Amino acid sequence: MSGLKVDIGCGPHMRDEFDVFVDRYLSPVSRHGGVIRPEAGKRFVMADSEALPFKSGAFEYANCANLLEHLEHPGRACEEIMRIAKAGYIICPGVFDEIFFGKPYHLWLTMARGSKIWFFRKRDFEDRPFGRAFIDALRPGDRRYLPEMPELRVVKEAYLADRKIWRLFGQPMHWKGSFEWEEVE
Repeated sequence: MSGLKVDIGCGPHMRDEFDVFVDRYLSPVSRHGGVIRPEAGKRFVMADSEALPFKSGAFEYANCANLLEHLEHPGRACEEIMRIAKAGYIICPGVFDEIFFGKPYHLWLTMARGSKIWFFRKRDFEDRPFGRAFIDALRPGDRRYLPEMPELRVVKEAYLADRKIWRLFGQPMHWKGSFEWEEVE
């Protein structure tokens, strides 16, 4: 399988740059937003990311976007990702994103620095303390909250115009060989 790229936790979005797609669910669940329909010529594997059914070193590259924050044991998935791939990319919602826009089914706040990612078990008071106000305000074309919260206009404009600000919202990490992780309860 040399040279192959795997997308772990792909959901319904099977991007062309990957050869193999992995997800635990085919049927829609709240975090997918749609049914997974494996495309012709694409290899889909239904599997748990904490126990991937591939040989060690089977992939050159692994992508894992917006998955680990859902898992009861994200560290197990990290170990599996490093086992099956030589390099990769991980992104999880950042603390800022999770507090202001998070989902109730996200179990962890995440922070990535260099080659380490931390998972902090989300406590009740950290789960969207502002309700849906920020989520609704940042939807394109939705003006319900902006007149009452004009300071959000600046955040929304920056979010939509400048991808660099997404670092406040997401915690990206490129890795090669291995990376460190830590779960903090």
